[in-house]
Amino acid sequence: MPRLDTHSPPETGQGTLSWVGGYNIVQILSNNLPLYNFGSCEDCKRIDSPSTWSAVDLEVFRRVYHITWQLQTARALPQTYFVRIPYEWYNVRWYAKQKQNDTMYISGAMTGCGAAPTETPCTPVPESVRLQPRFDVACHPGSQDCVPQWSVYNCGANCPFLPPSVGWQGLADMISSPNTPQGTPNPELPPQQGLDISTDIIYQP
Repeated sequence: MPRLDTHSPPETGQGTLSWVGGYNIVQILSNNLPLYNFGSCEDCKRIDSPSTWSAVDLEVFRRVYHITWQLQTARALPQTYFVRIPYEWYNVRWYAKQKQNDTMYISGAMTGCGAAPTETPCTPVPESVRLQPRFDVACHPGSQDCVPQWSVYNCGANCPFLPPSVGWQGLADMISSPNTPQGTPNPELPPQQGLDISTDIIYQP
């Protein structure tokens, strides 16, 4: 059953929220075309918990949650070029659960080798190969020397861009993890099992 869009848009001066709110209403009344958010969650916390985040932190999460899930036509397909992004979207789901009492679903991942220059060549891993161990076990925010498997994910001190198959796996592993990005058990947030969609930007200057 589709979610009902009975709430008012958040009080904000930013045009983005007004635009997506208008698009959502038009699509509900016409074609019902999805609104895909391919963005990252810049300024989103990657550590700690919603109960410890500042009012500014919570406002950032509120806006991202609104335009990627709260609107009826919204779908989240976050870019996963960087190692940090799976942590951010784990925490968007955690925010939704703790602060909105809502179980948010992430539809898929947008990946790509050509998103921006990187010091380490972006070498795609065959899609049939799943890196071991899981991303959420090998990598934690801020750790570069305590997890010996870190290099498997092509991320050294500068955290270069993830190749497409690794970016997809990183997001899938993190949102299905029973632990927080920092590796502590989190029974408060039900893990999401799997992603429906993966899309790769092959040609991008």
